[in-house]
Amino acid sequence: ASLQTRAERDGDEFVINGQKIWTSLADHADFIWLAARTNPDVPKHKGISILVADTRDPGFSFGPIHTMGGVRTNATYYDNIRVSADHLVCTTDAQLQALAASDTIAVSLPGTPFGLAHVHYTAARRLIELGGALALASDLNPGTSWCESMQIIIALACRYLKLTPAETINAATINAAHALSLGKYLGSLETGKQADILVLDIPDYRHLGYRYGTNLVETVIKRGVVV
Repeated sequence: ASLQTRAERDGDEFVINGQKIWTSLADHADFIWLAARTNPDVPKHKGISILVADTRDPGFSFGPIHTMGGVRTNATYYDNIRVSADHLVCTTDAQLQALAASDTIAVSLPGTPFGLAHVHYTAARRLIELGGALALASDLNPGTSWCESMQIIIALACRYLKLTPAETINAATINAAHALSLGKYLGSLETGKQADILVLDIPDYRHLGYRYGTNLVETVIKRGVVV
């Protein structure tokens, strides 16, 4: 309820101002996720969103905090840092409604809360019910989500985002391509598109979300060439 860091919506972006204390490994991280107050007009325990900020932004800075036990942590500072509204961990229902009504594809990052042992994930089911488009990404980084497997991300999405296997495959392929403005060229098997294909050693597409921890890829095809 005492959260002071704010993020104001500006088009398809949030503008973050404030600070976050006890940010471990901020001196090594490429991205940092933080809570910010995005709706000041509701009770203080509401109107809070989780955003992911790029530490390369010129508005980002940090300072060390040395604890009595000899462990270093950090305080991080945010000065007009712009964050895309599609870089989504979790957010309010009002913002989900705004996303669903826009042309923005929300990119969910289930590896981030999983990597940090948090319990709050993107309300993907609600976003889809509102008519919004959802993509999946790994958020691969050494600070919050060192996950190099989209299979794991799909498995997490099935379990914690409550998506069906078919929805996760759609979110990880064609919707992800459209989130990068590449949907005309990538993301689906269609005549005229670039032939980037994975052949999986599974009896049914649903095994992609069912099985995890094992590399299911049998063949990789890039631009029509087996690699």
